[in-house]
Amino acid sequence: MIAIVPQIILRPTAETDVSFRIFVPAFFGFLVFVLSVAVLHQLNLVIPRKTSRKIVSDYLGASMGVAQGAAQILAYAILGLLGIELVFGALRFVLPVDLYRAWLIPVLLIVTALPTLFTRPQWAPTVITWISHLTMILFALVIGIALVMEMLDAGIFGMEAASAAPSNAGNYTLQAQVESFLAACLPAAAIIVLGERILVTPEYRRVRLRRNIKVFIPVMILIALTLYVSVILFHPYQLSVVPIMAISILILPTWAWHIVLVALVIIGITLTISCYWQLPRILREMALENLLPRKLGVEDSINARRFIVLTIAALNAIS
Repeated sequence: MIAIVPQIILRPTAETDVSFRIFVPAFFGFLVFVLSVAVLHQLNLVIPRKTSRKIVSDYLGASMGVAQGAAQILAYAILGLLGIELVFGALRFVLPVDLYRAWLIPVLLIVTALPTLFTRPQWAPTVITWISHLTMILFALVIGIALVMEMLDAGIFGMEAASAAPSNAGNYTLQAQVESFLAACLPAAAIIVLGERILVTPEYRRVRLRRNIKVFIPVMILIALTLYVSVILFHPYQLSVVPIMAISILILPTWAWHIVLVALVIIGITLTISCYWQLPRILREMALENLLPRKLGVEDSINARRFIVLTIAALNAIS
C-alpha cells in the first residue's frame, strides 16, 4: 500500500492546486479508515465469532451473504492485481515492459495463481510477514533519507527532481479523480479484509483491532510522507511511476535503488500469491456456511476449489 496508494492518488493532479487535489482524497481516505475502525470495533464487541458473510446472511438473507462472499473474493482478486501492477511498475525502470504490457500482466496473474495448486507450506505466513516488515523498514529509510536531503538542499534538489520523473501531463480526468479517491480508501478496505481470519475456530475469528491499528498507523504515516516528499521533490503531474521508486532513483546510488526495485518486485509477487492462497479457504468456509454447495466444503474437494481459483485468475487476467 505504501507504494501503490500514493501513485494512484498522484495520477490526477494538475499543475494548479496540487496540494488541495492531493489533500482532499487523502483526507477522505483517512475519514473512511476511521469509520471502518469504528465499525470493526463494534463488530468485535457485539458479534465477535461470526464471519461478516454469516452476519449479512442472518440479517439480510442468504443471497446477500453470497454477495458479501463474492465481494470478499473480488477484494482479494483486486489486491492480487495491484500486486502485479506494482511488479510491472518497478520493472519499467530496468526493462522495456511497456511494450509487452498487453500479455505480460495476464501471464503474471496466471503464473502467480499456480502455487494454489499445491498445499501452502506452514512457514509461508511467517515468511510473508517478515517480507512485509522488512519492506516497510526499507521504504521508511528511503523516505527518511529523502526528507533529510530535501531539508539540507531543497532548492537544487527540487530542480533536479523536476526532470527526473516520466511525464503524466494531461491525465486530469474524472476517472483518474475517482481512482484517486478509491485508492485513498484502500487502507480502510485492507483493515476490513484482514480483520477477519479464515477457517479458524470462532473464538479466534476476529483479529484484535489494537494489533491491526499498530500495523496500519505506520503504513498511513508512510503513505502521507510519501505524498509529501513526492510533492516537494517532483512536479506531481509529471509523476506517472511508483513514487517510492522515483524517489529512490533520485537520492540513492544505483546499487541501492536496485535493492528497492527488487523489494518492490518481491512484495508485489508475495501479495498476489498470498491473496490467491486465501481464495480456496474462503470458498470452503462459504460452503460450510451453506452459502455455496456443501460439497465444496469437504476437505477432499480441494481440486474443485483450486479449479475455481484458477478460473478467477483467468478472469482477472482478461479483465
